[in-house]
Amino acid sequence: MSAPNDYYPPPLPSAPEQEARAIGNVLSAMETNAADARTWVARLSAELFTEHPDAFAALRAVAVDGAAFTVRGFTTELEKRLDVPFNVAALKANEFLGIGVGLESDFSDAQTVLATTRAKRQKIQTARRMEADAWDGIGLELGGKAAPPLLTFLKPSEILDWKQPVDLCLVGDGLVTRGELVLIAGAPGIGKSRAAFALAVSGATGSDWLGQPVRSRFRTLFIQCENGMHRLHSDFKALQLTGVDLEGWVEVLAPPDVGLAFNQAKFRAEVLAACQRLQTGGHPLLVVIDPWTECTQGDDKDGYQTALRNIRASVPTGDAAPALAIVCHTRKPKEEERASGRSLLNTIAGSYSIGSAARAAFVLQKVTDESADPRRVWSCCKANNCEMPAPTAWTCEDATFTALPAFDWDEWRGGNSKPAGRPPKVTEAHIREAFSGSLGMVKKHAVAKLVELAKVSAGKAYEAINRHVKSGLLTTDGEFYRLAG
Repeated sequence: MSAPNDYYPPPLPSAPEQEARAIGNVLSAMETNAADARTWVARLSAELFTEHPDAFAALRAVAVDGAAFTVRGFTTELEKRLDVPFNVAALKANEFLGIGVGLESDFSDAQTVLATTRAKRQKIQTARRMEADAWDGIGLELGGKAAPPLLTFLKPSEILDWKQPVDLCLVGDGLVTRGELVLIAGAPGIGKSRAAFALAVSGATGSDWLGQPVRSRFRTLFIQCENGMHRLHSDFKALQLTGVDLEGWVEVLAPPDVGLAFNQAKFRAEVLAACQRLQTGGHPLLVVIDPWTECTQGDDKDGYQTALRNIRASVPTGDAAPALAIVCHTRKPKEEERASGRSLLNTIAGSYSIGSAARAAFVLQKVTDESADPRRVWSCCKANNCEMPAPTAWTCEDATFTALPAFDWDEWRGGNSKPAGRPPKVTEAHIREAFSGSLGMVKKHAVAKLVELAKVSAGKAYEAINRHVKSGLLTTDGEFYRLAG
């Protein structure tokens, strides 16, 4: 139950962002207006830069103290002061440049904005620390309204009278829910983004998402920075060929030059505006963030929690809150390690912070290490609102997932449930029979033949093909496989 936006206390004025903008303004004017930019820096007071003191010191070094007055010179000075690698300092410099707009026409205006913003911030912070009985007077003094209570305590009868909105739960029995976070995780290149894309398709069409029913159709906003027009066009074209039209249901962010800069106010404001535009018409909303690694400013707990706060500040709140899905990586497994069930949550990078924040989490795993093997296992490793669904098996091809009802779960789990006796294997005779008369087969077709002939799993068939390429029985040009000689 969030308060209306015009209630006191208002959001804190962002002194850090005002400082960053001032630095960015100078950096963006270095080549076009160097003389005025140097004058600007000389007249600015270091006391105004308490949030970015090292960056301002680097700026003074290049503008006043004789270092190279270029963005690279600034980056070099920043590298020294932050004691970080040059590429890390360059990323920080790019953040400043991303919000710089050049020099203001009146220097005194910029200095006044910095000082006034800091004063307002300090005033509001002081007000928020005061006793609750002083809120009304402080709110009026600052031009706001009387504050509503900060806390709401519910009686059992009020809890029992609550009626769940029909569009609160989007997928499953609470697996994807408005106002909550779900994780879609997996190794690089395994198909995580396509699993998220499949979720958007299910929201538009009402069809099941990887085995889970859609409870309420929804629109999807993709905030992503990895997939360019070539990949996006390929995926949407493949879907169009199946007769699915996503127009009006899905919008995708073109990879921005600034990356997923949730730490920038302008970025957050534009994401919020896009959310509100898509919510017009009454359909609930899902916001997909892809990938998580582009949202964080560090690999520690504080960096993760700051990124989550910035993301939540970018979307509507209260009754208009969307469901959030974050696409994230799993760490590289140790040799012979294959986690399953709840233990998969521990494989997600940053699992302590992001895993605890999520209400549900899924992990996509390869069945074998073969790049041509399209089979995937989809497992839920966290479900706070319901029972965890059982893992399912799929093929991932042409941007679509197809269920594998006959998947060999015994082999996947390590073969502990296999009957006694020597397991079937692919012999040289099987290889010769499968490839006999063929000028060349793609690997997945050869695997299908061997599975039928030798009565083995697809994994064993892949292994046999690789083994006989090494032995010289088979040859390949990287795409087609045939008998040697």
